[in-house]
Amino acid sequence: MMESRGIVGGGRPLLVLVSGFGVWAAAFLALYMMLTVGCALGWTSAPGIAGLDLQRSIQIILFLLAVAANAAVLITAWKIRQRVSHDTASLQGFLNAVGFYGALAALGCTIATFLPVTTLTTCH
Repeated sequence: MMESRGIVGGGRPLLVLVSGFGVWAAAFLALYMMLTVGCALGWTSAPGIAGLDLQRSIQIILFLLAVAANAAVLITAWKIRQRVSHDTASLQGFLNAVGFYGALAALGCTIATFLPVTTLTTCH
């Protein structure tokens, strides 16, 4: 009888494969939405955290949450990769490797894409 987990270890490598850029996409939407709402409600003149305006404070918090979430995906991918075979000739090994490097790329993209929210002007 065939094992119910299938050939990819219960789908974990596929989940890790899409999670990194899924987090990036969710963060992109959240940051863009908060930028629009903040500009419409005048958050650039409202006080925020550490002497920053409310708009910038929220954007920095969302940026840090996105980095933390993508770091968690990367750590999970690393742990999965350490537990199973590194043999990339097998489907599971290949998906684990692609999942890990995809999570690494997603973390890099998250930092590169969203780091400018810490310095660039808003609502102009």
